[in-house]
Amino acid sequence: MSEDRPQPEISALNPFSDAFSRTGRLLFSPFNLRLWLGLGLCVFLAQLGHTAEGFQGFNYTFQPPAPRGPAGHPSGVLYEVVRFILDHWVLALFIGWIAVTLVLAVTAILFWLSARGTFMMFDGLVHQRGNVIEPWRTFRDPADSLFVFNFCVWLIDVLNILAIAGIGLFIALPDILAGQFTGRSFLALSIGVPALLLSQIAWLAVWFLTRHVVAPVMYRHRCDVLTGWSIAWRHLIAPHWLAIILFALLKAVIAVGIGILEFVGTCLTCCIAALPYIGTVLLLPLYAFTWNYTLLFVGQFPAVAPMFPQRDERCPLCGYDRRYLPMGRPCPECGHVPPVEQTPAE
Repeated sequence: MSEDRPQPEISALNPFSDAFSRTGRLLFSPFNLRLWLGLGLCVFLAQLGHTAEGFQGFNYTFQPPAPRGPAGHPSGVLYEVVRFILDHWVLALFIGWIAVTLVLAVTAILFWLSARGTFMMFDGLVHQRGNVIEPWRTFRDPADSLFVFNFCVWLIDVLNILAIAGIGLFIALPDILAGQFTGRSFLALSIGVPALLLSQIAWLAVWFLTRHVVAPVMYRHRCDVLTGWSIAWRHLIAPHWLAIILFALLKAVIAVGIGILEFVGTCLTCCIAALPYIGTVLLLPLYAFTWNYTLLFVGQFPAVAPMFPQRDERCPLCGYDRRYLPMGRPCPECGHVPPVEQTPAE
């Protein structure tokens, strides 16, 4: 009968100091401009489509009933839009189709680049390098899987928002056309606002777990997104949900701090830090720290550890990087076959 192995202590605070020291060694010991430019590009790609870092805005401004025009008809932007759609529904459908197509195409491109950049960024932080081409090719399959999942989740969220808005609009349509606020409008808000808030909380949870827990698991195991979710749920999220919640809260605090420093950096550099990619390179220590913290936190779990390499993985004869080769595979440069590691008998 096997002995019960002690569960490791998972802490959301301990990786802080390690993340600081690892970021300092990576970027400043010694300073390497090529690494900054390469890793900055990876971070820039990883952030595409995630500029808000999980926060979606929902603003509803209550306005009194719109004033009526000379003929007694209500006026206002919302009323004019509704009337235009009802009077020119064919043109409205055509314009809507073009707009939806453009939005879907641009969003798909951003999510695809972000998925590739995420694994390239992980590779650069783990192996302390700024390579772009090699990890772009190596992590193609898991990155494409992550892209499809993220795009589908985003699309479901958008359709959900449209459905809630459509139901609310249908309920309040008589009030909108009449330019008044009655019980129908109140009912629409009473149904729509709670439904929208709950759906966005659920979406935010899925987004955060996928980006900050599942994606590192996928990188470590070189697996697709569904396998990554299965591993993360069984070994990380379900048994250590309290640590995951604390981790999420600390990531939110870090995000606020980074946002403040980004604003300060933008002011100090006369808005140069606000330029795409250039700003990412200038503020690279901030992004390297927050993602090193993520990798170090996830790397505490036995199902993922070790996240960072514990030994030299280069060919002892020619120095070829063997990190992406299966165990026991001959070196493609010199043909050297590494010895098979023996597992000690228990």
